Amino acid sequence: MPIRQLRFIMFGLITTLIVSYGVTSARSSSFNVPASSGLPLVIGARFDHVGAMTNANHSNSVANPQGQNIASEIESNNLPISATLLLTGSVIEGNIFPAADVDYFQFSATAGDRVYAATMTSFSPSSSDTVLDVLAANGTTVVENDDEDGSLSSNSSSVAGTVITTTGSYYLRVRGFSATNLIFPYRLYLKLQSGTPVAEAEPNNNGAPQPLPPTGWVTGTINPAVDTDTFSLALNAGDSVFLSLDADPERDGTTWNPRLGIGLFGNVFLAVDDENITSPNSEAQFMTVKASGVYTVYVLTAIAGASGPSQTYNLSVAVLPVQVQANCTTYTSTDAPKTLGPGTSVSRSTLTIPANVRIDDLDVTIALTHTAMADLDVTLSAPSGVTSNTVGLFSDIGASTSIFMNVTLDDEAAMPAGVYTINNGTVFQPERDYRLGWFDGQNAAGTWTLSLYDDTANAADGRLQGWSMRVCGMPPPASSCPAGTIPRPIYSNNFEANDGGFTHSGVQDEWAWGAPTAAPINTSYSGTKSWKTDLAGTYNASSNQDLLSPAFDLTAYSGMPVYVSWAQKYQIESTQFDHAWVDVQNPGGSNARRLWQWFGPTMTTAVGDPSMTVQESAGWGVYTRDISAYVGQTAQLRFHLDSNATTQLAGLGVDDVHVVVCVPQLTTTPTTMPTN
Repeated sequence: MPIRQLRFIMFGLITTLIVSYGVTSARSSSFNVPASSGLPLVIGARFDHVGAMTNANHSNSVANPQGQNIASEIESNNLPISATLLLTGSVIEGNIFPAADVDYFQFSATAGDRVYAATMTSFSPSSSDTVLDVLAANGTTVVENDDEDGSLSSNSSSVAGTVITTTGSYYLRVRGFSATNLIFPYRLYLKLQSGTPVAEAEPNNNGAPQPLPPTGWVTGTINPAVDTDTFSLALNAGDSVFLSLDADPERDGTTWNPRLGIGLFGNVFLAVDDENITSPNSEAQFMTVKASGVYTVYVLTAIAGASGPSQTYNLSVAVLPVQVQANCTTYTSTDAPKTLGPGTSVSRSTLTIPANVRIDDLDVTIALTHTAMADLDVTLSAPSGVTSNTVGLFSDIGASTSIFMNVTLDDEAAMPAGVYTINNGTVFQPERDYRLGWFDGQNAAGTWTLSLYDDTANAADGRLQGWSMRVCGMPPPASSCPAGTIPRPIYSNNFEANDGGFTHSGVQDEWAWGAPTAAPINTSYSGTKSWKTDLAGTYNASSNQDLLSPAFDLTAYSGMPVYVSWAQKYQIESTQFDHAWVDVQNPGGSNARRLWQWFGPTMTTAVGDPSMTVQESAGWGVYTRDISAYVGQTAQLRFHLDSNATTQLAGLGVDDVHVVVCVPQLTTTPTTMPTN
């Protein structure tokens, strides 16, 4: 297995430093920078993340959240005939789940096109080891293949410059390295390049990078002893980029070990180097930028100054413009600055949101300094009350060599925090074990709390300079009936007066109706009563339990839209071990369709010194789904949870279930006109 190295490259330093951060298999190296490059470097060790993943569905939102425009795979896509459509210049999110799952994606290409594709697997709590295949039109012939030539996580995949010989439909296939791998989620990027790449124009290595052409596709040559190549492009705040470097564009078996980076972020280039020297060899890098401006893409041999022949490459840069929502507001805390440390301590800062907004997307921006950045554990808590919940943001990231942090945390960013030790002028997802999406669907109004734990008893200290939240409210719900129709309730219950006619069963079944009392699910969404897996504690070990709604008759509503909504709060162990989902089905379990599924890490986190466990959870959020496919039938809802033998958490709470059909609005016309 080739060793991965992630590197940060400091601009304007005189000496080259080596920084390593306790990764068992990491290896650091340093090199002298050619005088002609003007780019002295700091090289950090590889920092692999094999960690937890977001609830990857993006399924609670009606519109795309602000950030990358991320599509979702459409299951079942485990055969070419059912492949999910993938467009060039796009990113899609999927899961290798259950074990032995295989995902197919179809794209159209023209003879002469070159394929640049990569998986980003840094969030998966179980495995990050994908295999990526480019398949011919028959869906079986492998045109090109990669196991672990990718970046950021050690076993992700990358192909760059695969040649398309015949116009037609082709496939990308994503699978786990072994039949037991669970990968949830991964992100798959694709860019097709057509025609001929633009040649680099030397010198482009003396602080005057060559502007990238509109295609983002260039070809160049690196002389290992003296050369670096840089290219510039203008990006808007929130834009993301997919960089893909082909180190053997001739496909002649001759390759080299390149380094690929982008910057500047606080005077730093962030670079990757997978150290592979087996053809076809490639590098893949992903980044979301915080500020509008001109950025520089950087290509260099991993062993600068080495003797040897010049090496060729093709570089593809795909820009994914920020997806902007119209209903977003940024709220800035007035409870700052705050002192951090020295020694073990906790500092808290509040922010009040006056608007009664249901959260569709939430991003957090934090600016602080600390002389030992990796001492900090940071959490965010929603306002106290019915929907209150706490979610971690990051824990012990960064390094003492970088005392500044100015970062936006966004679930739709291109990579998670903690991959690099630099977190200044960047947009990252929360660290791998945390998800801002756990706030989706709940009410934003009230006072939020940012908690910053300094977990090391040393003299290091810092200062929270400020923080803010960007809250995007949900657009009008999908259950808003079309013009000319009005909503007619088919089923509606808030479980205050009775159990709603729900039934439950299964192994170690603990579904119960009443008032929940055990934190972090110790409230109901409305009133005091709801359904929950054990009102007074955690779900049982080795359980397999179902909660079924009454059947609702849709046989009389052919051609009419039907929507279901419910409120839900949950705390569950990693999807690797425990599972939860919501289905709509015909009574008896046939014709089931998934409405929501748990994909994520174990929802607890340790903070501070002495260490304490924070019981994270998703807040009481409202979920709305279109179930019009069931008109003309009888349907019911199934809420499911199953668990393994270890680590039981609060489970799943359900409240306020409604089924609405949009029926024609009847109008009457008087037969005679009234007279005065």
